[in-house]
Amino acid sequence: SSGANVLILDEPTNHLDLESREALEEALRAFEGSLILVSHDRALLDAVGTRTIAVEDRALRSYGGGWADYVREREARARAEREERERPRPGPQSPPASPRPKRSPPAPKSAGTGELEREIEAAEAALKAIEDELADPAAWSTPQAAARSSARHEQATRDVEAAYERWQATAE
Repeated sequence: SSGANVLILDEPTNHLDLESREALEEALRAFEGSLILVSHDRALLDAVGTRTIAVEDRALRSYGGGWADYVREREARARAEREERERPRPGPQSPPASPRPKRSPPAPKSAGTGELEREIEAAEAALKAIEDELADPAAWSTPQAAARSSARHEQATRDVEAAYERWQATAE
């Protein structure tokens, strides 16, 4: 016995009657291992999901909870990004905000800006390395490994954002 406790299901509710579907849902909630579930059944995802991992913009994004939590967090992030783009910028020469996958800093305005740019590059490289690691199934092999992987990714994302915020404060 390898000690593995992983269940992989692809569209498990297809062709099930209501009674069988409810029995499946109950069994999945009682399952103590890791569950990888691919389904269009949003009610099932919401009922048994404790973490949703979505493939968005060619990257893995991890959300706590089931389908409803995923939708709520995704909408909140989209709303925040939209508000950030629409927020008026000071000065008449301000170009309109345009979403880009990677930001590129303008010419430095102070001596510390070059150091901040190197910090941004290092933070982005660290985030990319973590995202590459997350493509390995071992990163999701146990609930603990998945939690560690998710936490590392979230921290690396926050580190990149914080570096950009420090750079923005220096550049203004």
